[in-house]
Amino acid sequence: MKSILAQRIQAAREAMFPPVNQKDIAAKLGRSPSAVSLWESGKNEPRPAEIVALAKTFGVSVGWLLGADETNSTVQASSSQGTPVVSLDALKTWDLQAPDEYVNTAGDYPPGTALGFRNNSSALPSVVPMDAICIVSRAHPPTNGSPVVATVDGDLLLRRIVQDGGQTLLLSDDPRFASIPLDKATVIGRIVEVIQRTRL
Repeated sequence: MKSILAQRIQAAREAMFPPVNQKDIAAKLGRSPSAVSLWESGKNEPRPAEIVALAKTFGVSVGWLLGADETNSTVQASSSQGTPVVSLDALKTWDLQAPDEYVNTAGDYPPGTALGFRNNSSALPSVVPMDAICIVSRAHPPTNGSPVVATVDGDLLLRRIVQDGGQTLLLSDDPRFASIPLDKATVIGRIVEVIQRTRL
């Protein structure tokens, strides 16, 4: 059976959008594709510095890659309490360690692959109202038309992926927001659920 590290390296790579292969990861880390293949098969393990580089490339924590959150009581509780809702800063780094709260979701997501956040953006009102809780999944690859959360130059954005004339763009419902070529952004995950709470 493959180690948790091997499983999560492969899962994190396959969840990236646009899709990347072992050769792409190898080029980023200055290693050969066969080395990445050995990591994902569990026949070899990356060095500590390479694990840090992998975590940064995938936008996940080193602890998640290593499976450290399996023994963390806070994260363990999330499976029974629901999906963790985190701050926007924690969302950028996919940090599950200190959620603000937990919410029950309609879908079941593998541990570590889904986070919630409270929306403060008016970029996609047709999908995500202000102050709604968005559930972002890394287990669901984005497709044409999907709403996603992405970062551009460190800024967190809500946009829809749209393929237009051979180009893939991140677009807002509001034309006042500029369109962004997908290759200029890093997609964190796909928005798969929106939870609105009504206070009477």
